[in-house]
Amino acid sequence: MREHLEKQEGDCEVNEKKVVTVIVEGPSDENAIGGILKEFFSSEEVQFAVVHGDITSNYSTTKENVVSKVGALIETIKSKYGYNWGDFVKIIHIADTDGAFTKNCIKEAEVENIQYYEDHMEYFDIEEVEKRNAHKSEIMFKLYTTGKIRNIPYRLYFNSCNLEHVLYNELKDFSDDEKEKAKSDMGRMLDYIDKLNELDTTGVEPMSHVFPVHNVFREDVVTNGDGHDATLANAPAQKDDAFKVPKTVE
Repeated sequence: MREHLEKQEGDCEVNEKKVVTVIVEGPSDENAIGGILKEFFSSEEVQFAVVHGDITSNYSTTKENVVSKVGALIETIKSKYGYNWGDFVKIIHIADTDGAFTKNCIKEAEVENIQYYEDHMEYFDIEEVEKRNAHKSEIMFKLYTTGKIRNIPYRLYFNSCNLEHVLYNELKDFSDDEKEKAKSDMGRMLDYIDKLNELDTTGVEPMSHVFPVHNVFREDVVTNGDGHDATLANAPAQKDDAFKVPKTVE
């Protein structure tokens, strides 16, 4: 009987699920960071909830209903994969701030979409951007101060502008084709890193340079002097321990 109970307990431990849900704005975001997060949370299942848009910029979202909207996303994941509420251990929400917390840095310009720069934004309707920023910052502050959703630990992580800026150092709105190309480049880089991780470095001491580098500085002591006497011996004429030269100025 005891052995049977121990076996059942062991089976429960094996079958216990730990699910980390990651909320992102689009499929390209999932593709860009999915592999990294799944490797980081290797002991848990990682499921992505793709919003297909920015929930924090949508004017139908308010500080009163945003938490329930995020909860509905988790409900979708739960139903799709047959999880129980107890399976969820963490909710990670990754969002773009799109410069929403900046002040007095919007410049008027004849552009169709908001253009982002290191120190300002440009758009043809400044008032519209200010309205969006006020709404978006209010929603993000509400989420940032929310510790749990559906009794699951929740944490909002945000980029100063957008994910493309973080991953590819590009301050612009990527087209779908550009996102696919950037994703492929990132994938090749990560594959190369994985290949390097396969190397057996047992017994190899960590090093900061490819070749051995030793301190080339010697002790600050005089070893050969200034050659004063030898130099002065070559003077045609000497006076007061110095070279004597003919007078050239009357």
